[in-house]
Amino acid sequence: MANYSSNNVSVLLGTGTGSFGPATNFTVGNSPRSVTVGNFNGDGKSDLAVANRFSNNVSVLLNTTPKITIASGTNPVEGGTFGTFIITLDTAAPVGGLTVNFNTTGSTATIPADYTLTAGTNITAVTANTFTIAAGATTATLNVVAVSDAVNDPNETVKVNLTSGGDYILGANSSTSFNPATNFSAGRGSYSVTVGDFNGDGKSDLAVANRDGNNVSVLLSVPPLTFLWGLHPIP
Repeated sequence: MANYSSNNVSVLLGTGTGSFGPATNFTVGNSPRSVTVGNFNGDGKSDLAVANRFSNNVSVLLNTTPKITIASGTNPVEGGTFGTFIITLDTAAPVGGLTVNFNTTGSTATIPADYTLTAGTNITAVTANTFTIAAGATTATLNVVAVSDAVNDPNETVKVNLTSGGDYILGANSSTSFNPATNFSAGRGSYSVTVGDFNGDGKSDLAVANRDGNNVSVLLSVPPLTFLWGLHPIP
């Protein structure tokens, strides 16, 4: 949402129930009139482009919310090798660390009779349904420690399912973050902006309607975050 008088945009994330969470505001240019969504640096996340009327430019805000994945590593051995789950972030965990929610639905083994989950590399804390990834880390290891009970059951399995949380991309989330805006010049009185692939190269470009210049600015995307500027008159 573009906020004309406060020079920022508000992002309200859907809750999945037909309502929205509280607004988070991000500073842009002078008197924003229009906002659109696109993937401007090719990382698969939704970024923002905002047309600013009185600063005659477009603000681009890149989405920096971490995207998290998990994969199985080694299998646990009773009284021996820890099992592992490998967690990967595409953006480093923020200052203070990143707390991730999980459950073990689908496991045939049970906690604590058969195994426990403990902190491995770059994990600072583990609870019954969360673990915390250390600040600055992009990978982490969650350990599976098998209980040494002299009972060998090959059908016991441990499954860890990541669930939605407040500060990472995984289904419905309650917050998001963006880099500070990068501004690109457009025409006079930039009033509305839209996204399209205008030169057929598969990248997200921008078109800006300029109210006071009676023209349209087309900005072609050049990764990682550059736009080639062109001005096109309106008859």
